[in-house]
Amino acid sequence: MLQHHQVDRHRKELSSAATLLRPLLEAGANAWWLMYCADTDRVRGLKMALGGESTADTPQLEDALKALTPIFPETCVILNGLRNKGPATWLHKFTHGGGCSSIGAQMLGWRTS
Repeated sequence: MLQHHQVDRHRKELSSAATLLRPLLEAGANAWWLMYCADTDRVRGLKMALGGESTADTPQLEDALKALTPIFPETCVILNGLRNKGPATWLHKFTHGGGCSSIGAQMLGWRTS
């Protein structure tokens, strides 16, 4: 019984951690994009967007990774992994719903109703 409890607890912790990986990846990619890829006008547009004077936004994860690839070639590994049926597509499913997210939520005792 104790072993089962430890395995179940371990699964819950992994599920919670996996749910946070994609938002962390997106935040990191946007930070690196701002540092290395964004031009001055785009950054000014982001500042104006805070006051409602612009619709500028940071790029989607895929676009940020594409922009970073010439500077950091290893980025293409992440980019390719996130593409459809790539080895990292589970990150999208954990973050934005789907079976992985539902199972993780059930393991944590969350209710959707």
